Amino acid sequence: MSRSDENLCARARARGNYPRYEVALLLALLTPACGDVQVDATARAAENAGGAAPLNQFTETFDLLDANLWSCEYDCPTVSGGAAHFSLLPGIQPENQGSWSKIDYKPQHFTEGSFSVSFALGPRPAQSVFWGVALWDPGPNPDESQYNEINFGYTTDGANTNTQLELLSARLGQKLTHELDAGVDLYDGAFHIGKLTFDSAHVALDIDGKRLDTITDPRFIPTAPLTLILGTRLVTAPVLTSRFDQVIDSCGIEW
Repeated sequence: MSRSDENLCARARARGNYPRYEVALLLALLTPACGDVQVDATARAAENAGGAAPLNQFTETFDLLDANLWSCEYDCPTVSGGAAHFSLLPGIQPENQGSWSKIDYKPQHFTEGSFSVSFALGPRPAQSVFWGVALWDPGPNPDESQYNEINFGYTTDGANTNTQLELLSARLGQKLTHELDAGVDLYDGAFHIGKLTFDSAHVALDIDGKRLDTITDPRFIPTAPLTLILGTRLVTAPVLTSRFDQVIDSCGIEW
């Protein structure tokens, strides 16, 4: 199977915000490459759980960066060809333009939902770069010591291998982090589908349609409204010696 077929198969299995007839058509075209994939497996999370379909849906395909929908932290990504390129440049200290590129979703804060992001990473830097997808609230204190957060991703100067990443869930400053293995090289430039699902009872992470982990301990599951954040940043010095890119070509939200 070619790399492009692998990526299309992952998309067919993992995306939960396509109508079933679209998925059926896609799979009909890809059956020789993908093998037997049940169309029901692509149903929305709420339908799989036997509940009602989500009330709200949004899909960002990054044909442009709409300032009514997204606000930028330090640097906006470069948007072209249906993809947002979040780029960190060499030689720039943390918390500056060139070392921090993220966007925040403006119209809605979330106490539950499903967030599917198609992302690709450049070669892994040796420096302390965080990449990922996050839901964030600074909490009630000015020092943000009682923050609320859910994220998946990794800080690249850690000891984990290129197939590993982390799932974090934090409530009022108490956090739980699980180290997970995606089973594929996350830094080879190929696109992967990361899907975060959460409500007051659980936090779950899927990569390319495979459930990697579920957190159910209520001590670590936030209930405050959270902001969706996409992108990457240099966490601490030393500065980068070469450019790093996190590319996102779609983001689907259901709540």
